[in-house]
Amino acid sequence: MIDVTASINELIARGWNVASTEDTGACSDPSSKYWTGDINTDWNMGGNWHNLEVLVAGDQVIIPSRSNQPILSAITPLIKRLDIILVAMLTVDGNGQLNLEDLK
Repeated sequence: MIDVTASINELIARGWNVASTEDTGACSDPSSKYWTGDINTDWNMGGNWHNLEVLVAGDQVIIPSRSNQPILSAITPLIKRLDIILVAMLTVDGNGQLNLEDLK
């Protein structure tokens, strides 16, 4: 398993946007998919996202700190943007693959 939060400085160096703002618990950008973890930790379960939909190519993703932090166990579609609010965590297990557009 890879703990993405363990490499926060590396992510920033690669040009990823790692939000440092306070997590208000609400999604301010309606075009983003916002992790709620309402059901469990399964990244691919629609009920864990604020709009109850699984991700599709081109989505922008926000992961705040929640008791159920996401675990990615499959290959994702090509995500346009990933914002991980500080103290939040995304775990990619041995079968998971996170695909992000190169924003540089």
